[in-house]
Amino acid sequence: MLKQLFQSSIEHVSTVAQFLRNSRDLLDRCHHPKVTPWGFKLAGHDEMAEGIFEPTETKIVRSVLEDVNILVNAGANGGITVATL
Repeated sequence: MLKQLFQSSIEHVSTVAQFLRNSRDLLDRCHHPKVTPWGFKLAGHDEMAEGIFEPTETKIVRSVLEDVNILVNAGANGGITVATL
């Protein structure tokens, strides 16, 4: 609860929030790659690598991937980006 309150307060100061997100993302990229439950390696956010980050969104993307050859992630935030042909 304290974490949510802190995050909510920080979001009101957009430059601070952006700095903190950028810092978190840079630190995530320094991690050693981990094998995900889906067989690819990810150097980044631990919850993403463990397959527990945004489970509903992950399920939707995985179901779409069954029917396509290429997926372009044009999101506005951090997330898993996979490019395969």
